[in-house]
Parts: sequence; C-alpha cells; structure tokens
Amino acid sequence: AYGIVPFGAVIKRDDIAVESDDEIDVTLQLDNADLRVLALLMDEVEDGIGPMTGEVRIGGTIDDPRFYGDVNIENGTIQLKQIKTPLENTFLNMEFDGKTITLRELSGMMGGGTVSAYGEATMVGNTWDDFHASMMFDRFTVDSLYYKGPISGSLIFADGERLPKLSGNIEIKNATV
Repeated sequence: AYGIVPFGAVIKRDDIAVESDDEIDVTLQLDNADLRVLALLMDEVEDGIGPMTGEVRIGGTIDDPRFYGDVNIENGTIQLKQIKTPLENTFLNMEFDGKTITLRELSGMMGGGTVSAYGEATMVGNTWDDFHASMMFDRFTVDSLYYKGPISGSLIFADGERLPKLSGNIEIKNATV
C-alpha cells in the first residue's frame, strides 16, 4: 500500500470545507497478496490459502469515500472459525467504481456442495444505501456447532423500506440443528 492520507480527509469539521488536495489518495496493490490476510481483517476468518490479486485505489474522505479497482481470488481456500469444513475452490471477482461495489462472482465448494453469489452495493456518504445480492446453494454442506448438514436453495438480500430484506427458499434435508 502507498499513498497520502491528509488530516483534512479524516477529521470532520462542519465549519471547514474539504479541499480537493485534502482527499485520501491510497492504493492497495494485491499482486502478491495471500488469503491469510483475511484472518487479520475479519474476526470470522481463521485462515486462508491461495493468491489474491488486484488493485484498489481509495479516494475521497472518511465521510465520503470512493473506491476504484478490482479484487480477484482464484482457487482459494478459506477456513471460518465457526465452521469445521473449509470453503474450497473459492473464486471471487469484485469491482469498485467510485461509490459502487459490484460482486461479479463469488463461488466455492464446501462438503461436496456449492455456493455462488453476485450483487451490487452503492454508497451515499459513508453509508451503504442501495444494495442487492443473490446467493445460490446446491448441497452446500455445513459442519458447525449449531448446524450440520446440506443446504440447497437461493436467497436474495435487498434494501427494505426501513431494514434490509431477506427472501428466498432454502431446502434442509438430513441435517442436525
């Protein structure tokens, strides 16, 4: 990572306008990154194996950030802390275009089954405003303390009137809850 983070970009004062040269200009290069970095960034991740590529440029301010670039994972493995079986053959293609983040593909295998997802989210200021994502499961087999068995079906996450809305169909057979 390299770039500039001016104090004016991270300190909010209503009586002072942010100048264009007070904006964040940081670039994260992921050409030699490893999925192990996910364990440092996310409490839910125990470990990761495999390459992560791409570049993300961060601009704007803390109150109005902008992101540009892409992040890709090809054939990675991610071990979550609460699930015994790792997510394998993980593929990710995510694009950042200013205030919009597009999940073009997220897919992987767990316990012989598959999961895939795609979606998009848009920010207003520093808050997610408009988002939707779809996930499909086919015998995606989870082995955790609270659930053990396959999951098939689809879910849609979208903006709701006051709270996010989750809809879809899930089939659970031969499972222990």
